[in-house]
Parts: sequence; structure tokens; C-alpha cells
Amino acid sequence: MEVLFLGTVVPQETSKLCFSKGIKTSAADIAQRYMLHGIECAEAVNALDVISSVRIKPWPKIPLLRIPALKQEVHKGEIISVGYFNLPFVGFFLRERSLMRAARKWAREHKNKADIIIFIYSMHSPFLKVAEKIKKLLPEAKIVLTVADLPLLMDMRGTVRKIIKKIDWKRIKRLMPIVDKYLLYTKYMADYLHLSFDKWMLFEGLIDENKIVTEPQEKYKDKICVYAGNLDARYGIDMLITAFCQIKTNAKLFIYGAGFDGDRIKRMVESLDNVEYKGQVPPDEMFEIMKKSTLLINPRPASIGLAKYSCPSKTFEYMASGTPVIMNKLPGLPEEYYPYVNFFCEETTDGFVQGIDELLSRPGAELINMGLKAANFLKKEKNSRKVMEKVLRFI
Repeated sequence: MEVLFLGTVVPQETSKLCFSKGIKTSAADIAQRYMLHGIECAEAVNALDVISSVRIKPWPKIPLLRIPALKQEVHKGEIISVGYFNLPFVGFFLRERSLMRAARKWAREHKNKADIIIFIYSMHSPFLKVAEKIKKLLPEAKIVLTVADLPLLMDMRGTVRKIIKKIDWKRIKRLMPIVDKYLLYTKYMADYLHLSFDKWMLFEGLIDENKIVTEPQEKYKDKICVYAGNLDARYGIDMLITAFCQIKTNAKLFIYGAGFDGDRIKRMVESLDNVEYKGQVPPDEMFEIMKKSTLLINPRPASIGLAKYSCPSKTFEYMASGTPVIMNKLPGLPEEYYPYVNFFCEETTDGFVQGIDELLSRPGAELINMGLKAANFLKKEKNSRKVMEKVLRFI
């Protein structure tokens, strides 16, 4: 079996360049690396190549005008990251053209190969356009689309952004007939996309089993709670900060990340004694911080429209750390996870205060065992090797 993966996973050199410019590694990039690890481990896969490009805001919002073309050898193939000029609006199409050029070359080199699968990560028209071109050159190739988010339910703030998103969605709908199978992050996506039962598989996420904590970890001396993710008011971060002003437990909240509301949230916590904004850190460092923390918090409300159509990868990262998790009961989270996470009794400031205080009042050993129970569930049921084996059988 020959596999091509279309996404945003780029060589380490490109990642370092982006990080030096203040561009953080996204949750989507981490999820893709887990998928690639699972595919690479599959015995049926003889070769695995990646054609990718970074997805970032245009210059000058991001101080990176020229994205370099780079390659990196991996175990069963190579990562081919295309270069382009990151200009406003036209950069979108320049990137697509570079992706198309790389895909044509790959397809010609695999002209006489049988049993080819093309994985696409995210509903993004340039990737689907590339897959369409490969399908014309390699008609027997199977196209598999991972749907982690629905484009029109993502951040639509800003007139230009709304226009681009709507154009992108029209192109996506036109290109959807080329897709053979869908990997959906929640079951509700199937109805939204009008998919027949045989076309999709529930794929709420996965993680590299080697990363999952299975032994008790050394903790901070103080009770430290962590929120790590997008600093977006829609995701309940304001309510979480307000709750920490009212909790009775002597604990601190550390906030990591960046986002649309980042500057406002930084100002909001400047005068608070028990809430600190810690900025952005690399993924590996963030994971070490989560392992040492007392409690990990995801305040995303279940009431927002996109909650039915998202299963946050943050939940996986949190659970893998061996530290207990508290969150709202999101409709996109499958019930099999319920025994392994804690839920707020209600999505209010009082509900947050009550839930955080109640958990932090428990003995440290009980909290550690709670976290390890969740991590062991992931290791057994949601490791990248096992999940991608299921995916390959489905395809």
C-alpha cells in the first residue's frame, strides 16, 4: 500500500522558523503527526509521503513573507513542504499552485503503483483541489478526508475572512464528490454534510502511545491549574478567569496560548494574584508543564454552535499527561470518555467555582490516580497505532 498525506505537517526546520516568528504549533499539526505515526506503523503500508504547507496568517500580520520549500526524510518516505510568497489574499492561491506542482510530480512517480490511498487533513479547498488532480492522474487512488472542523463554523470574524471562508466552502462542496471516505470528529458532522452511513467513520482523535504517561509524575509544590489553548472569548476563558477570583482553594491558574482575544486577556489578568498569563511554549515543554500540574481545565461551553461538531484535541493532550481534567460536557465528546474526565455541574461562574474547589479539595493521591486512569484508557483504546489500523480496515 502506498500512502500520500496532504496536510500542514512540515519539516522540523520549517517548524523552528515559524516558532521564531511567534507562530505556534497548532493542535491540528499535532493530531496529524499522530496520524502519520499510526500509518507508518501499519505493516500494510510500504511507503508514506507527505505533501504539505503551513497555514498561517498573511504577511505583514505574520513577519514571514517567503515560506521556504524544504524536504525531510522520514522512515517510509519524505515530507515535501512547498514554498510560496505569503502575500495577502493571493498567497492562498500561490500556495495552492505550489501544492499542485508537487502533487503532479508525486503522481507521475507513482503512475504504475497499485493500492494508493490519499489522506487529506481538514476541509480545505487547496488540499481537495490537489487530490482532484491526483485522482485524474491515478483514477484508482482512494481519497480519504479527515474532517476535524466545519469551515463555516470556525472563526468568521472580519469581512475579508468571511469572504474567503465562503469562497472556500463553495469550492469544497464542488470538490466533495471526489472523496471516497470521510473520517469525522463527531457523529453530528455526517448529518451536516449529508453523508450516507457507509461513507464515514467516527474518528474523534488519537495519540502516540509513547507519549502517554503511565506512572505518577512529580508535581508542582503549589496547586497549579492550567488552561492551554486558543485565547478566544467564545471558549469560556473569561468565565474561567472570573471563577478563579472567587475560588476558596489556595490555587493558581496558569494560562498558555495565543489567539484573537489574547491581548485583552493579558490585560484582564495583570492585576490578579492567582491568575497568570504564561505566553506560548513549544508543545513538548507544554506537555511537561501539564504533567506537573494539579488540574487541567477546558472551559469551552457546550452551548456554542460549533460544540456539536468538534471534539477538542486538547482533551486528548490533557488526558495523556496523567493529570485530571475538568470540562463542560460537550456534545461532540463520545460517552466512552465520561468515566475518565470530570464535568462542571453547570456552565456558569458558580458552576466553575464549585467544580474547581471540589476537585482541589481531594487528596493529591486521589487526583493522581484519577489522571492515570484517563491516560491508561487512551493508551489502551486511542493510541495512534490501533486507531489507524481501524481506519485502514474501514477504507
